[in-house]
Amino acid sequence: FFVISARITSAQSSRARSSAVPRTLQGTAESAVAGSPLFNGTVCTRDLTECCARLVTESYYACMEYDSFGFTPQSCIPWQELIRSGCATTCADCDVLGRDLYQQCAFQLQVLGNGPLIKAYCNATYMDWVGNRCPRACHDNETLCETQE
Repeated sequence: FFVISARITSAQSSRARSSAVPRTLQGTAESAVAGSPLFNGTVCTRDLTECCARLVTESYYACMEYDSFGFTPQSCIPWQELIRSGCATTCADCDVLGRDLYQQCAFQLQVLGNGPLIKAYCNATYMDWVGNRCPRACHDNETLCETQE
């Protein structure tokens, strides 16, 4: 099937996010990146090159979880582009990037024709993103995975 990705302005995106994202997703930015050493409120304080590259890869895998609905590597390109373009500008903000993926997920799953089911699937994708994929790719201390042994 064909995938169409619409580009909208930042102001439109913020309005769309706050009105279209389920209430269960709103107000989670603090829990997603609270105390993040990457962002001091105005300027990103760390080189995000590797982090953003890992997030692009994670967005691909998050998208391909919908392969049973016909998603292909080609149809996952919009997910990767969202993360590629938004990662550095948001300082790898897991919540903001997760909301963007939620919107893309809902857009592409609209072929299901079942709003509540689409919301459930995309909410699960969002929760996986902010709780697992994004923090593990960028915010966890890299030494947690290394031992002297």
